[in-house]
Amino acid sequence: MRLSKMVVFLVALFFMSTGFSCAATTTVPVNVTVASGGYTIVVLGGGTIEFGTVTLNGDDQTVSPTSVATLRIIDATGSNAGWNVTFVVTDFISGSNTIPKANLSFNPSGGSITRVSGQTIDGSNGPKETGGGSQALSTPVKVVTTNAGYGKGRYDYLAAPSSFSLMVPATVLVGTYASTLTATLSSGP
Repeated sequence: MRLSKMVVFLVALFFMSTGFSCAATTTVPVNVTVASGGYTIVVLGGGTIEFGTVTLNGDDQTVSPTSVATLRIIDATGSNAGWNVTFVVTDFISGSNTIPKANLSFNPSGGSITRVSGQTIDGSNGPKETGGGSQALSTPVKVVTTNAGYGKGRYDYLAAPSSFSLMVPATVLVGTYASTLTATLSSGP
């Protein structure tokens, strides 16, 4: 019995002194596939752009809205392409009467962009308003942009009401005029 303990002790001592281990290891691959969630832009809370009532007075009148909808902008593309948001409107229609879409202009400055989640807002690279002065919304106008490598995540954009300017002609007929603003989120700065 004493001899067998001695043999066990010597064998253990041999393995410890030679660095030999009784343990074995292996590797297991660990993988994850990340797919693009794409771009999404939605109006939060069913908001609208509301100009209220304009009382005719014999002169052309320029008015700003009393309320503006907040847009949620989501870049879940998993790319570094950057993105931009454009606005364009349709004519304002009341029955057979029209206020031309060119009468609504927008100056992309003075609004607020808030990070909900994702990449931090960078003052130089965005997301940020484009600025550049007032432009008619009868053709697409770039209003918010990010440079490549920025803007990955969720952001809320609230345009300043004073950024919108609607010229109501003195000759327009009374009625409730409706238009649609289309906000488009697309790739590239």
